[in-house]
Amino acid sequence: MQRALINLRPLISQVFNFEDTVEAWRFMQDKKHTGKVVITVQ
Repeated sequence: MQRALINLRPLISQVFNFEDTVEAWRFMQDKKHTGKVVITVQ
């Protein structure tokens, strides 16, 4: 049996800066996301 090569990538719903972590948490609590919520650290 041959397997199809599939490139799966995570679905990113929203990206927040580290300074906006509280806003990101509220975004998740309100269940407004359909994928991953990403917090960037720079």
